[in-house]
Amino acid sequence: MSAKPAKPAATVTHLAAARAKTLRDLDDLKASLLQIDADLIAQGPGRYQDETGAHVFQVIAATEGSTGPASYVLPDGDDAEEQARKLSGEQFKQLFDRSIIHTPCEGFELLVPKLLTPAAGRDLLALCLVPGKTTTGKAAYVKKG
Repeated sequence: MSAKPAKPAATVTHLAAARAKTLRDLDDLKASLLQIDADLIAQGPGRYQDETGAHVFQVIAATEGSTGPASYVLPDGDDAEEQARKLSGEQFKQLFDRSIIHTPCEGFELLVPKLLTPAAGRDLLALCLVPGKTTTGKAAYVKKG
């Protein structure tokens, strides 16, 4: 049994340098994205889109501060909602949007053909399928105080 030849040091160095450049490029892109976020926020609350209409952004609020990767979710359960209502008082409806979300169950694509007719199953799967996406693609920008 023969051992695999080791990679030349120069190749390893070139790979490390290429990776370092890629990471720097990503940092530059992140900085650009933060600047774009800040520019959108500076425009004030409203709905903004690119020339094609393919990308829509919603500025919810703009207050003094800086942008950042923070998100807030009201935990599931009646206790959390009750506590939030108590803390928010009359402002609850302004602070929270009520939505009902129907999320396909685990194994959805396997259950549909067992529970529905072939035509209905095919149409339901087509209706719910979002190829190549794991999120809604919507973005909301809020400048924190």
